[in-house]
Amino acid sequence: MLNPYLLPEILDYVIDHLHDEPKSLKECCLVSKSWVPRTRKHLFADVKFRSADNLGSWKRTFPDPANSPACHAHTLFVGCPQAVAEADAEEGGRIQSFSRVEWLGVSYPRTNLFIAAEFSLVPFHKLSLSLKSLRVTSLLLPQS
Repeated sequence: MLNPYLLPEILDYVIDHLHDEPKSLKECCLVSKSWVPRTRKHLFADVKFRSADNLGSWKRTFPDPANSPACHAHTLFVGCPQAVAEADAEEGGRIQSFSRVEWLGVSYPRTNLFIAAEFSLVPFHKLSLSLKSLRVTSLLLPQS
């Protein structure tokens, strides 16, 4: 076909049908540049930063927070809150680009009380507009 054309409604239906097939969605991104934005809403619906390395990879892959797929995330898990706080302070609000997060999970490392007292939920305060569920886990929580 010289000019293949697929109605947007049909394309949306196909992409939505593949919502729980990440491998197929990634392959859809290779079909056409125009398919990428439609697949991002499913590929980046659930974002996990289990370590500072995961956060670093995200920053390298998407250096401009305004153009990252963070706006598609509905769930966000952070297992490295100290790294997120440091990145947020350096870059002025990378976490704010996750503007549609409905479920936020934060896991503080199991460490001594003095180090745990340094962790803060402040970088996540702008997420409260869309947040429906918050889960914070730690063996040691700082006293407020």
